[in-house]
Amino acid sequence: MSLQWLRVAVREHRSYFLFSVVLFLLGAVVGVAIADRGVDLFAQLGLGRGESVFPSEPSMSFLLVNNTRAFAVFLLGALSLGLITAVGLVGNGILLGYVGAVAAAREGLGFVVLAVAPHGVLELPALFAASAVAFRVVARTAARVAGRRSSVQTREEWRRTLGYVAAAWLVLVVAAFVEIYVTFVLVSAAYG
Repeated sequence: MSLQWLRVAVREHRSYFLFSVVLFLLGAVVGVAIADRGVDLFAQLGLGRGESVFPSEPSMSFLLVNNTRAFAVFLLGALSLGLITAVGLVGNGILLGYVGAVAAAREGLGFVVLAVAPHGVLELPALFAASAVAFRVVARTAARVAGRRSSVQTREEWRRTLGYVAAAWLVLVVAAFVEIYVTFVLVSAAYG
């Protein structure tokens, strides 16, 4: 079975994917700056110390549902002309930057890399892919409304886009598995 359609879909969404990465990284920089200023972000948000955000021992299904919710919000953010998607990316970047900076100050940068990298290399691109689809649909719709396109997308483009979304969600499933059975095990072995 040829995956040429997926290569084409990746190429079609590349600039929107990169835009998603930039928004997330801008948020991460803000999150690090908040931590460096000594602000307790969780207390400011009314979340106490942040323990109430995730259970102490999350399951794969919990992670998958939580990540699927973010995936769907980013994807459906197209209905808000991409505003919800953009805010979600920046917000998630702020959260990861903040938590990463606080954890690095307490446990060291190695801890943060070990706690994020194994599953993050899968999870983040999957979320960026959902965001890329939202931004592309918004851009294509705007071009259609402005009369620069005869349709938002062709049927073939819609098929590739749906396949791209499905492939990204499957990567999210693998990321949840890796987080539970690899990341948590590695962090536990290295840091007790």
